[in-house]
Amino acid sequence: MMTGDGAWLDLVREQLERTSSGWSSGVFGALAEFERDPEEHSKALDGALLGWVTPRGALAIDSKMRPLPLAYECLSARPGRWQQGCVFCLPSQSLERGPSVLTDLGRDRAALRPENREGRLFDMGIGRPGVRFCVRTEDQALAALLAKNSGHSLFDRANPVMAAIKEASPNRVVMTPLGRIEVFQAIGSSRNGQGTPEGPHTHVLPKLLASGRSHDANIPVPDGLTPLLSLHPAHPLDRQDGAFDLDGHERFQAVLARFGDSGYASAKTEALTAMTGGLDPETRAAPKNRNGRAAWRIALRQLTGQGLLDEAIQERWHAALEPGREARNASEAVLGH
Repeated sequence: MMTGDGAWLDLVREQLERTSSGWSSGVFGALAEFERDPEEHSKALDGALLGWVTPRGALAIDSKMRPLPLAYECLSARPGRWQQGCVFCLPSQSLERGPSVLTDLGRDRAALRPENREGRLFDMGIGRPGVRFCVRTEDQALAALLAKNSGHSLFDRANPVMAAIKEASPNRVVMTPLGRIEVFQAIGSSRNGQGTPEGPHTHVLPKLLASGRSHDANIPVPDGLTPLLSLHPAHPLDRQDGAFDLDGHERFQAVLARFGDSGYASAKTEALTAMTGGLDPETRAAPKNRNGRAAWRIALRQLTGQGLLDEAIQERWHAALEPGREARNASEAVLGH
């Protein structure tokens, strides 16, 4: 079953050309992330699959599908920040649940690099609809250990497989009906003094997996839909020179206008009009509902980041919408010393 229309492909194609945009796939607690550097050797996929293959990882998106794209902004716990992105969803009822035990899937004939197509693919058994989190190996000893323990939960503390996977760092492959992400880099290991690498990488966090959620609760996904692929455009506050990236911000606002929630957009427009018009919080109060208030707080953070508000008006709105801001800033200043 498919939903949405072909407009999502315009967004995908445009964002695939931007090395500043990242992608992720998986579930809350088991995630693969993909990004590429401007100077990195990258091979574009052709045909029905859109994406890239690099020395560190690969991304493939199936252009034949018709997911529903949902662009969003949500509050960040970090002062002055917000999160933004776009998730691509399919109806939950259309998705097949994967196994909840380690499962041998045989040779990975769909691997995005020809040299990996003889590798043995094992589903790690996260047991979620629409998502299969796998490892792929050509190491005969590791493959034998994985095969021996197939049919058992990988997250059982008595199962030796998880430790062996961390030690061997096989390729990780996350597959959904929308495509796949493959990660060729080593798994980060505090035991071996190796942090999470830059670029493509994976996270498997059993405590978060235990929540059963498909995604971060802050991302507004309607009931009945499951996000299978996420787009992460560059954040306007993340420029290396510290300046606000106005061009990037405006590009994402266009995405938000096309694929975002209309109620959120309306509330945010009201906030921007009130604040840039110099209205005082006492004369134009923010909405009391959660979605509307979040839109006003994010509007304030974005205007502050751009330096567009009169300082006195800005402080009054911060006092009205984010009364704990001064205390947080003071605490951070103390910690910073």
